[in-house]
Amino acid sequence: RRKLQEHRGAAEMRNSIRNAQREKQVLVLDTDIYLYMKRFHTKALHSSDAVISGVTDGDITTVCIESAADAQGSKAKKMIENYSAELQRILRKERICFQEPSRAGRQRLRQLWERLKAHYPKVLIVPYDTHLDVVGPSADVFGVTEAVKR
Repeated sequence: RRKLQEHRGAAEMRNSIRNAQREKQVLVLDTDIYLYMKRFHTKALHSSDAVISGVTDGDITTVCIESAADAQGSKAKKMIENYSAELQRILRKERICFQEPSRAGRQRLRQLWERLKAHYPKVLIVPYDTHLDVVGPSADVFGVTEAVKR
């Protein structure tokens, strides 16, 4: 019985050391790019070899990539950097302020978005108390903002 306990303790110690040696990579991304990636390019933020998490603070999201080996973390980081750079190049963002800051005004915009969603499947709407951020390809963002103005 004593040998079993010693063996278990050694295994726990090895696991503890292995966890402590996890490699950590950090990226700072624009929050809209991160949210768009999270919604439409999920494979960029999911890796079987790494744990990827994001912490948002306003317009900036800090992405933490933890992996058992440096190469895995570097590969995941590079993929996220590439997706981010490509999305920065092709996406556009518009802010639609609520003309009616009332609950009814916000509800009207949400209902309008539900109707428009099928026509603009590549657009991400990020709701806030005072406005909506519309993120997506330029032509689609233009179409959504024009529909809201009508």
